[in-house]
Amino acid sequence: MDILLRTAADAGSPRARRELLEARLRQDEQDTDAVTPGLPDPDRASVRAYYADDVQAIRELALKGDTEAANVMAQLADDGRLVDGDPIAAAAWRLFASALAARSLPGDATLSTDPALDDFGDRERAMAVAQAKDLYAQRH
Repeated sequence: MDILLRTAADAGSPRARRELLEARLRQDEQDTDAVTPGLPDPDRASVRAYYADDVQAIRELALKGDTEAANVMAQLADDGRLVDGDPIAAAAWRLFASALAARSLPGDATLSTDPALDDFGDRERAMAVAQAKDLYAQRH
């Protein structure tokens, strides 16, 4: 299966590339779990930097319009192992993924009532909406 995915990714399949990246990111998370317990924050940042290329690659797929890649970015921001844990960024990626699926970015009033923001106060909602709009503006 891995060979088929690699062949498809090499041929330009965004889905195959995303699936390979997701598998690598899962392995990256397992690797960080193995080496980071008890490490001080600066050392953890060094470990994250080692995996930054994989995170950047999935981010680029998301910004190219891959809804599932955007959801992976949300999971990474929620999890906090390969990127800084940030619930606002995670919500922004979820809003962005929803906008990609809908093929348009809803207005602020609609965005701010999205279930991804249910646990946030007004300030955090506004920050997540602003980040989602920024992500949408960056797509290519």
